[in-house]
Amino acid sequence: ATGGFVFNLKYAPPVNDNFSARTAISSSSGQATGVTVAATPETGEPSHAGLAPGSSVWWNWTAPAAGQITIDTHGSGVGTVLAAYTGTSVNGLTSQAANNNDGSPGGTSSVLFPVQSGVQYPIAVEGDGGAQGNVVLNWSLNTNPTANLSLSISGSGNTSSGVIYSGSVGNAGPGIAVNSRLTLTLPTGATFNYGSTGCTASGAIVTCAFGNLAPGASATFTIVGNVTTPGNYLTNASVISNVSDPVTSNNNASLTINVTLPPGSSLNASKGWRCMARRAGT
Repeated sequence: ATGGFVFNLKYAPPVNDNFSARTAISSSSGQATGVTVAATPETGEPSHAGLAPGSSVWWNWTAPAAGQITIDTHGSGVGTVLAAYTGTSVNGLTSQAANNNDGSPGGTSSVLFPVQSGVQYPIAVEGDGGAQGNVVLNWSLNTNPTANLSLSISGSGNTSSGVIYSGSVGNAGPGIAVNSRLTLTLPTGATFNYGSTGCTASGAIVTCAFGNLAPGASATFTIVGNVTTPGNYLTNASVISNVSDPVTSNNNASLTINVTLPPGSSLNASKGWRCMARRAGT
């Protein structure tokens, strides 16, 4: 007689399969390894980078200092989804950054985000599409990040349409421009009347907040205001953030607009100031 044996192999889940069992890491830089084989999602686990949780494993990094952290999965044996959070329960997490495939070979991922000293950041890594295999987690903290902001502005106007300023703020990196904001000084003879979400005025100073601008991201703005008298109107503007900027020569701009009377108008024609700012890029 002949016969055979059938073996059904069942792998145990990884030690850091569950959020509550996440592996602790804390140095400024380092590398950890793990596996997603037999990893499972948990009840209440959030979507990572917009994808339903699958074969996820967890680490818990405690920031030794404030700065900006780069985390990646380069070197992993499978394509990955990477997400970083704050929070102490799997169903109560706040996303800090997430990525599914940063364009590196093998479909691995990377994120960059600001951190505060002593704060714990849960990190989830899962195989893209449920892929199971070896994963690598690399991290590096930059305690002195820099961001190269730039400002461009143009404008036109007359006493009917008002003065119109349009421009953009960009960040050439390499770091995130945390709390980036534009400050524009209204010209003498002009008044502020309205500011949309993100723009406020205090006397002659208009501030538009763009939040955190990632490297390569930009934000655009348009500011419109009221003038009643023709003439030359000088405006000064600048952009800053909460991180160091090694190139400040492109952070400032001055613009003079020659305001004229439109055909058939009177010196009383005016327009109310309007300030609109919108965020662009990721």
